[in-house]
Amino acid sequence: MVEKEKEMRKFDFYEFTGVLAPGTVILLGISLIFPSFKGAIVQNSFSIGDFGIFLILAYIAGHLIQSVGNLIEFLWWEINCGLPTDWVRSDNSKILSKLQKDILRKKIREMLGIEKIKDLNKNDWFNITRQIYSLVCSKGRASRVDIFNGNYGLCRGLAGSFLVILILDLAFSGLLHWKIDILVLFAFVLSIYRMHRFAKHYVRELFIQFLQFSNKSKTGGL
Repeated sequence: MVEKEKEMRKFDFYEFTGVLAPGTVILLGISLIFPSFKGAIVQNSFSIGDFGIFLILAYIAGHLIQSVGNLIEFLWWEINCGLPTDWVRSDNSKILSKLQKDILRKKIREMLGIEKIKDLNKNDWFNITRQIYSLVCSKGRASRVDIFNGNYGLCRGLAGSFLVILILDLAFSGLLHWKIDILVLFAFVLSIYRMHRFAKHYVRELFIQFLQFSNKSKTGGL
């Protein structure tokens, strides 16, 4: 029972990077914009109970702010010709080399019976990539993939946090803190840039790990 309680108190890598970190940023931003809330969010000293409450608030705020991140994500990939997993199907994509893309198509054809991945719609292709991830994960090769995914979630959450902080400050303070607003805007842009890079790293690592399997690795649906 004690061991189970310990496991329940642990946050995995994605929860820490993708939820807690952006949640902490938005709470600190709100405490600076609205000083009346500062005492409830940031204190000079934390007891164990206070720290626990702060973690809960950061966790909740992180999940809420990720909804803003999801919107940013949707808009960003809409103007960038879809998710990087979709780019792999294009001959112009540079995420994988031409030889790697040829091998990938051949492997998917042999292992999944799909002749042309270009003919799949986005939803079907997304489900195929989830199958590929499941195989990579089942073989214990997903550690780097998960790290890239966690950092992608972190940057997406940070982008949402900085955008909300910027909007709140402009709405309630006008241009009073314009220098800080410029820094927040810059942080937002950097977060988007890093989100974009980690998305490409994630896709490249996912498919490269998949390419390591022989056809004998075919199991279940893959």
